[in-house]
Amino acid sequence: MESLLIVLGTVLVLWVLVMVTGFLLLRRGLRRRNRVVPHSASPAPVSWLASPGAPARLHRRLRASVAVATATPSELTGVADVRADLTRRALELDRSLATAGRAKGPRRRQLLREVAAEIDDVDALAHRIDRLVSRRDQLLAPPDGQPELDRLAEQLTAYEDAADELAEIERQVQGELGT
Repeated sequence: MESLLIVLGTVLVLWVLVMVTGFLLLRRGLRRRNRVVPHSASPAPVSWLASPGAPARLHRRLRASVAVATATPSELTGVADVRADLTRRALELDRSLATAGRAKGPRRRQLLREVAAEIDDVDALAHRIDRLVSRRDQLLAPPDGQPELDRLAEQLTAYEDAADELAEIERQVQGELGT
């Protein structure tokens, strides 16, 4: 009987450990998902992931704007600096938004209006960055929407033709020298 109690106690302790670990991992994942910038913690409560309130909606817009601005890698000079400045400003706005979300009455509405205006600007800049990077990618894309592999195959064919021509020239030169 005593060994049965030990086994049941061990199973209960393990079950509690699994549940606590699962809860902590879930909470960690939700906090990470709620970040405006993936590598920086956010002061926004996790409830803002789904809350219909104005601060939560603004927070989600800010997250989406940063995601748009940083979604496509770019080698354009200056884009990385602009993105860094934009994400830095987004982090500041997130802190201001968390403060505004805790405020009460007319002060809250005033703070939310101010932050909302700046989030509009961040959103516009993020979309401008995305359009700039996309436009550059379109300019570098193969002409006429030609798939990348077809373009590479054409280049390879051109290189092979050039190598055949060089081999023919070498044969002719060797034939003239040998004759």
